[in-house]
Amino acid sequence: MLNCQFTDATWHSCIYDYQTLIVGIFAVFSALVTGGLLWRQINQQQKHRDDERDRRLRSARAMLPHALSGLIDYTEQCIELGKKLYHDAKADEVAGNVEDRNAPTVPTIDPSIISVVRDCLEQADEAAADALIHLFGILQVQQARLRNCVNMYYGQHREDIVRMPDIYGACERIIDAAEINAEVEALFDYARFNVEAPEPINALERASGLLHFKYIDEVGYPELVRLIEGRLHPNQE
Repeated sequence: MLNCQFTDATWHSCIYDYQTLIVGIFAVFSALVTGGLLWRQINQQQKHRDDERDRRLRSARAMLPHALSGLIDYTEQCIELGKKLYHDAKADEVAGNVEDRNAPTVPTIDPSIISVVRDCLEQADEAAADALIHLFGILQVQQARLRNCVNMYYGQHREDIVRMPDIYGACERIIDAAEINAEVEALFDYARFNVEAPEPINALERASGLLHFKYIDEVGYPELVRLIEGRLHPNQE
């Protein structure tokens, strides 16, 4: 217990006797006040950063539908190129020789589209970011495969490569583009603020529906149909 007798001792002597304790109490109190102010400042800064990120994300998502429409156009151009590859390979198989042809133009993606998707990726939550990263990845693979297929089949240096009618290779390139089309379509609900994260999909199943509805039939593209069915139902004989 305190040993200070206020009737006999002065305030000055009491403070002198317990100055270390008093200083300690004030130090703890000062630390608590400083900590509270710092915590409040950190929270305000974090809220400001979160608000700024939300504004950038909403801005990027507002532009995303237009970018996705551009990617749909790109995939449709790639499907058309895949169909050309298919029909040229079919004709060469019937003729028994790979004919020299001018190489078709490989579709490209407008850099502004990639920029919009990248902006959205940088601000998005984890689930949406994962979907956009996945889209970037399969786009890169699809572009490389299609470009390589065109270069190999329509290359001008016959002595450097052996060219054969590549019907199934053409079918693979059609499927690649159709799967990306399906992945892009699945992002529209997110881009239009209908959902907060894209729903996972079976891209091959949706690509099959797109191709059967819009592009192929068993008579015109039997190899493509067999390839898709074999992937969708691998255990069926």
